[in-house]
Amino acid sequence: MKKAVLIGAGITNLALGEILVNNGYEVTLVEKTSKTGGVCASFDYKGFTLDYGPHKFYTQLPGIENEFKRIVGEDNYFRVSKKNSIRLLGKYFDFPVKISQLLLGIPLPTAFGIAIDLLKAKLKKIEVNNYRDYFIKGFGKTGYSIVFEGFAKKVWGNPEQLSEELARRRSPASSVFDVLKSALVKNDKNVSAEYFFYPKKGFGEIGKSLEKNIIKKKGKIMLDSKVEKININEGKINDVEVIKNGKKMKIKTDLIVSSIPIDELPELISKNMPSEIVEESKKLKFRALIVAYIFLSKEKALNDNWIFFPEKEFCFNRIAELKSFSHEVCPKGKTVLTAEITCDANDSIFKESDEEIKKIVIADLIKAGLIKEGEVFDFITRRAKKVYPVYDINYRVHLSKVLNELDKIKGLFTVGRPGLFNYNNSDHSIDMAKKTADIIIKNKGIEEWKKAKEYFDSYRIVD
Repeated sequence: MKKAVLIGAGITNLALGEILVNNGYEVTLVEKTSKTGGVCASFDYKGFTLDYGPHKFYTQLPGIENEFKRIVGEDNYFRVSKKNSIRLLGKYFDFPVKISQLLLGIPLPTAFGIAIDLLKAKLKKIEVNNYRDYFIKGFGKTGYSIVFEGFAKKVWGNPEQLSEELARRRSPASSVFDVLKSALVKNDKNVSAEYFFYPKKGFGEIGKSLEKNIIKKKGKIMLDSKVEKININEGKINDVEVIKNGKKMKIKTDLIVSSIPIDELPELISKNMPSEIVEESKKLKFRALIVAYIFLSKEKALNDNWIFFPEKEFCFNRIAELKSFSHEVCPKGKTVLTAEITCDANDSIFKESDEEIKKIVIADLIKAGLIKEGEVFDFITRRAKKVYPVYDINYRVHLSKVLNELDKIKGLFTVGRPGLFNYNNSDHSIDMAKKTADIIIKNKGIEEWKKAKEYFDSYRIVD
């Protein structure tokens, strides 16, 4: 029986583990935290079921919607009609932004400036070198500064230092004309989904179900376990050294699939990894995330599932109401908002106490007109250091060097958002698991694995 060790128990490795155990592999998942699911997990708190931010399931990938339904169960999810907004120039607009609504809702001089800038952008050949250029070309300078600039600065950093690839992969539209086309012509390739799926008991049900299926087939899941070293013998995976409860153990294996952050993997392969590759991996940066949970003494707070806040006067970049995804995750007469604050792990706000963050968040929610004084009865945060890969202008150079070196090791695969530095959603994670499992089970060569990674790079977010 072939043995597989999967490092990290997020959605990608859970889905992959399920496929491998169903195909006769002896599977062990090693997870450093106390639960599976990664950022797609849920947790219980005083009668609430909370996600680590607002997660939804929507896909245009063949067969993946059916996989979601199989995993969760036919009667265990809602089909939610999606409603999003964005706050611009002190007003709320539908998102993706409707050009007609924007032009009618903003001051005439600003609307005129957008139109003139769009014309200039069409007449001038703009060379796209970064995130900023990409959106100026499609929306004009004024449109870019109003809609895209502030959000990029909040989530990823200086737009002039970000790759245009980030803009392509994270934005639902590349130009005003994409937005207009999507509004006028309804098809399965529209830039914005009209609905999404959501498990009734929280998004973490996806991971829980996969975990249960793995254990049912005698797969092993080691929680609170840290990988200390990966050992290679003659260019091939040999074993992995794991620490659990202070005790070190070696797990012999034929292959390893890692979803841990790519900047941490090379240094685990100590003897077989050139020091310059370890250095290259450290040049790949992630942004941290604070998710604040604001508990309210009311049945409902928003008319939207979530609202984007690109304006710099607000500390958060997005607000969501989980009850609008599923009424079963909140007690009656109460609701909870999630506020996402993106930052660097060494920023002062990441180290602030919950009490200090509470003051800032509540003040901004009141300023935004979303809550009133006295409605908040509880507040907590959850924090993670490596959530968003930063696609800076040089990231592709660093990433290619690292992945090319890792590809030399037979039986080693890297997957998932942190493992491949790949901006993906949960539907992509399941698809990635299926494609990776096919390569492993059919013993396809390195060229097929490289083609698969190129395919993973084609994933695009449909909001």
